[in-house]
Amino acid sequence: MTMCSTQEEMFFLVGTMQNGANARPCVKVLDDPFNLASSTNYGNFFYFSLMSNEINARTKSTILKDGFIAVSYVHHESPTNMFYKRIRIINTDTLNPQNINSQEFEIVDKLETLEMAYSLTTRKLVLLQEPLNSFVNDPHFYFLEPNNTSSYMANESFFQNGNPYCSLDIYHQDNFVSVGMSNAYLQFIPYQTNLGCPYGRQILAKRITDLTSYIYPSTVFRPTITYAILNYNLYTYPCLWAPNCNNQF
Repeated sequence: MTMCSTQEEMFFLVGTMQNGANARPCVKVLDDPFNLASSTNYGNFFYFSLMSNEINARTKSTILKDGFIAVSYVHHESPTNMFYKRIRIINTDTLNPQNINSQEFEIVDKLETLEMAYSLTTRKLVLLQEPLNSFVNDPHFYFLEPNNTSSYMANESFFQNGNPYCSLDIYHQDNFVSVGMSNAYLQFIPYQTNLGCPYGRQILAKRITDLTSYIYPSTVFRPTITYAILNYNLYTYPCLWAPNCNNQF
């Protein structure tokens, strides 16, 4: 289960609800972070379903803008043994959260989403996917359009030099920065060349049917939530960005 928050100090818990073999995404909305038990929907989980085995891995989520979140996970089609990365856009700015836009693209195996980040300036959702083999291949970056309501061609980029990028964030509004071990990579969104720096190609992001929203009420299931405010010491380190394809400190 992942947690994210908006500038309006709303918190979302995003995870998976299981009913037999039918794993479905679910969202819990908390609108009073200073007193969780006073939140409007405290104790209520909202889940999304088309009565099929929807999720085949963990969920990852990020904020698009206040009240809207993106949820990502792996979907497996049993008859064809194909794997897809699915993106669900959830509008929580309603009494019951709604899945308002959905898309998927084909992947070669059951590869988890490591992290996502959204650029308000470019309106691009950057998705970092784990490598097929951590000792051979590198993570892949996908530049998606969560506001696009039809199928489209999305950019994908990746390296072949063994850099284990495992986290990313938006940098100066129209860039993303990814880090892993002692390496850091900075790139415009989504500026790509044909020079292998990074390698780039396009993939089909296909529009799919939205899921129906249901409520799992507190009278049936009321989870116990504990939380604490943690204060960390922040440290800064001087570094110099090198103008090459594999930047590192």
